[in-house]
Amino acid sequence: MQGKIIYDENGNIKEVYGYKLFSEDLKGYNDFQFEIGKQYHISSIQAKSSGFHFALRLEDTLRYQFKEQEPRICLVHGFGEIVSFDDDYYGYDNLYASTDIEIIKEVSRKEIIAYYESIKDNPYYTREHQRFCQLYPLTDEERSLLKRTKRPHRR
Repeated sequence: MQGKIIYDENGNIKEVYGYKLFSEDLKGYNDFQFEIGKQYHISSIQAKSSGFHFALRLEDTLRYQFKEQEPRICLVHGFGEIVSFDDDYYGYDNLYASTDIEIIKEVSRKEIIAYYESIKDNPYYTREHQRFCQLYPLTDEERSLLKRTKRPHRR
């Protein structure tokens, strides 16, 4: 699942819709408590160390797994000051930190599985599909459902 970047008239990032991973009790990485439908603000950001972090693609949120917990993933809206960064070491790009974030809605497991099933044989999404299947805690039934029926292509 991929979010959306909105640019201003000068080509700068104005706002981003993306995805954020939470623990079962809707806490962020540093135990910050979030609520669906609420907006949050922080005074300053630095790409990899402070701010509200999220990813453009859902599967890229899974690098922040909470051990032994069912992940909860929400659609978020980042605005205010926004910085984009990549994590070249682990091969993640289109990561963002913003001073303001709104937690729009939780994406259900059913929606997530349906999306990745819909792209499983599309060669353009081979990397995204593989990353998702490697990182998301799938049941045996889901793993079977998401198994590719065509040989993956390299891009």
